[in-house]
Amino acid sequence: MGGLIIPEDKLREIISQMPPIDYIDANGDLIESRQIQFGWGTKKQLNEYLKLNKEDSYPLTWLLNPRTKTYKDQSSLVDRDCNIVIATLETRKYMSAMDRFNASFEIVLNPICELITQGIRSASTTRFLNDDQQQVNDFPDYSEEGNTAEAGSIEMWDAIRFDCRIEFNNNCLNNIKWITS
Repeated sequence: MGGLIIPEDKLREIISQMPPIDYIDANGDLIESRQIQFGWGTKKQLNEYLKLNKEDSYPLTWLLNPRTKTYKDQSSLVDRDCNIVIATLETRKYMSAMDRFNASFEIVLNPICELITQGIRSASTTRFLNDDQQQVNDFPDYSEEGNTAEAGSIEMWDAIRFDCRIEFNNNCLNNIKWITS
């Protein structure tokens, strides 16, 4: 059970167990099911990932740097502030906020955020610290500076930023039983 705890690996393991997300059209018909992708790193690494994986990048959960961690109890526990961006590609520039909410947030982003929360709570490898201080921010037409190209992302996203503090341990990950609607 020992060894160095790598929070990125622990989150990747949880996300790899998540059920696929169904993309549904305006009529409620299934377009496709897609497995949730996970990555971490800098803006440069994110853009390299997007160039390499193209449409297969989505839906995407991206753990933002920095990687500041606090080791406790002779390294058997690690806690970390986690800033996770949950994104889906949305190329229709002139959608209203309500249309974006219905198309991206309700169908893709909010369910993924709920799965991440459920996974962290249910996993044998993680737990939330300061459970009451989690923050979820919606970003229709996501960018950090108002313009996607200037913000450093090469894609047009609708996104959620989920900020929380997580404690990671050295346990093996259990099989999570997902509750989906």
